[in-house]
Amino acid sequence: MVIQRAHEKQVKVYLVVHNLFYETLEKGKQVASNVINNENNRNVFIQNLRNEINQFSFDGVNIDIENLNLTDRDSFSLMIKKLSDALHRDGKVVTKINNRKPLHSCMGGGGFL
Repeated sequence: MVIQRAHEKQVKVYLVVHNLFYETLEKGKQVASNVINNENNRNVFIQNLRNEINQFSFDGVNIDIENLNLTDRDSFSLMIKKLSDALHRDGKVVTKINNRKPLHSCMGGGGFL
Protein backbone atom coordinates (compact mmCIF):
# COMPACT_ATOMS: atom_id res chain seq x y z
CA MET A 1 0.00 0.00 0.00
CA VAL A 2 1.29 3.44 -0.96
CA ILE A 3 0.37 5.11 2.33
CA GLN A 4 2.13 2.46 4.39
CA ARG A 5 5.29 2.78 2.26
CA ALA A 6 5.20 6.56 2.66
CA HIS A 7 4.88 6.19 6.43
CA GLU A 8 7.83 3.78 6.49
CA LYS A 9 9.87 6.63 4.97
CA GLN A 10 8.48 9.11 7.53
CA VAL A 11 6.37 10.88 4.85
CA LYS A 12 2.99 12.30 5.90
CA VAL A 13 0.03 11.55 3.63
CA TYR A 14 -3.06 13.75 3.49
CA LEU A 15 -6.41 13.17 1.86
CA VAL A 16 -7.32 16.13 -0.39
CA VAL A 17 -10.94 17.31 -0.54
CA HIS A 18 -11.97 19.79 -3.22
CA ASN A 19 -14.93 20.86 -5.31
CA LEU A 20 -13.19 21.41 -8.65
CA PHE A 21 -14.26 18.51 -10.88
CA TYR A 22 -17.91 19.34 -11.39
CA GLU A 23 -19.33 20.28 -14.79
CA THR A 24 -19.23 23.99 -13.92
CA LEU A 25 -17.82 26.24 -11.21
CA GLU A 26 -21.42 27.01 -10.20
CA LYS A 27 -22.14 23.29 -9.66
CA GLY A 28 -19.04 22.91 -7.44
CA LYS A 29 -20.04 26.02 -5.52
CA GLN A 30 -23.58 24.68 -4.99
CA VAL A 31 -22.40 21.24 -3.85
CA ALA A 32 -20.07 22.83 -1.30
CA SER A 33 -22.81 25.17 -0.12
CA ASN A 34 -25.23 22.25 0.35
CA VAL A 35 -22.68 20.44 2.52
CA ILE A 36 -21.55 23.29 4.72
CA ASN A 37 -24.92 25.01 5.28
CA ASN A 38 -26.95 21.96 6.25
CA GLU A 39 -26.11 20.56 9.70
CA ASN A 40 -26.99 16.97 8.80
CA ASN A 41 -25.01 17.11 5.53
CA ARG A 42 -22.06 18.69 7.35
CA ASN A 43 -22.10 15.99 10.05
CA VAL A 44 -22.29 13.19 7.48
CA PHE A 45 -19.45 14.80 5.51
CA ILE A 46 -17.27 15.01 8.62
CA GLN A 47 -18.04 11.44 9.68
CA ASN A 48 -17.36 10.11 6.17
CA LEU A 49 -14.01 11.92 6.12
CA ARG A 50 -13.11 10.51 9.54
CA ASN A 51 -13.98 7.01 8.38
CA GLU A 52 -11.95 7.33 5.16
CA ILE A 53 -8.95 8.90 6.91
CA ASN A 54 -8.87 6.24 9.61
CA GLN A 55 -9.57 3.31 7.26
CA PHE A 56 -6.68 4.19 4.95
CA SER A 57 -4.34 5.60 7.65
CA PHE A 58 -4.06 9.12 6.26
CA ASP A 59 -2.30 11.57 8.56
CA GLY A 60 -5.01 14.15 7.99
CA VAL A 61 -6.92 16.08 5.37
CA ASN A 62 -6.27 19.11 3.19
CA ILE A 63 -9.41 21.10 2.40
CA ASP A 64 -9.29 22.93 -0.95
CA ILE A 65 -12.86 24.09 -1.43
CA GLU A 66 -12.94 27.01 -3.85
CA ASN A 67 -15.33 29.56 -5.30
CA LEU A 68 -17.65 29.65 -2.29
CA ASN A 69 -20.49 32.13 -2.05
CA LEU A 70 -19.64 35.04 0.22
CA THR A 71 -22.70 34.11 2.27
CA ASP A 72 -21.12 30.67 2.99
CA ARG A 73 -18.16 32.14 4.87
CA ASP A 74 -19.43 31.59 8.43
CA SER A 75 -20.77 28.11 7.64
CA PHE A 76 -17.46 27.15 6.05
CA SER A 77 -15.56 28.34 9.13
CA LEU A 78 -17.92 26.34 11.36
CA MET A 79 -17.41 23.23 9.22
CA ILE A 80 -13.61 23.62 9.44
CA LYS A 81 -13.83 24.01 13.24
CA LYS A 82 -16.06 20.95 13.66
CA LEU A 83 -13.89 18.91 11.29
CA SER A 84 -10.75 20.00 13.11
CA ASP A 85 -12.22 19.15 16.52
CA ALA A 86 -13.25 15.68 15.30
CA LEU A 87 -9.99 14.85 13.55
CA HIS A 88 -7.78 16.25 16.30
CA ARG A 89 -9.46 13.80 18.69
CA ASP A 90 -8.22 11.08 16.31
CA GLY A 91 -4.70 12.55 16.31
CA LYS A 92 -5.09 13.79 12.73
CA VAL A 93 -4.23 17.11 11.06
CA VAL A 94 -6.48 19.50 9.12
CA THR A 95 -5.00 21.96 6.64
CA LYS A 96 -6.87 24.42 4.46
CA ILE A 97 -5.92 26.18 1.25
CA ASN A 98 -6.84 29.87 1.13
CA ASN A 99 -7.93 31.05 -2.31
CA ARG A 100 -8.92 34.63 -1.71
CA LYS A 101 -7.03 36.67 -4.27
CA PRO A 102 -7.99 36.34 -7.94
CA LEU A 103 -4.99 35.22 -9.94
CA HIS A 104 -5.74 37.69 -12.72
CA SER A 105 -5.15 40.59 -10.34
CA CYS A 106 -1.52 39.63 -9.91
CA MET A 107 -0.64 37.67 -13.07
CA GLY A 108 -3.01 38.85 -15.77
CA GLY A 109 -4.86 35.52 -16.06
CA GLY A 110 -7.90 33.70 -14.73
CA GLY A 111 -8.26 31.43 -11.74
CA PHE A 112 -7.41 31.90 -8.11
CA LEU A 113 -4.34 31.80 -5.92
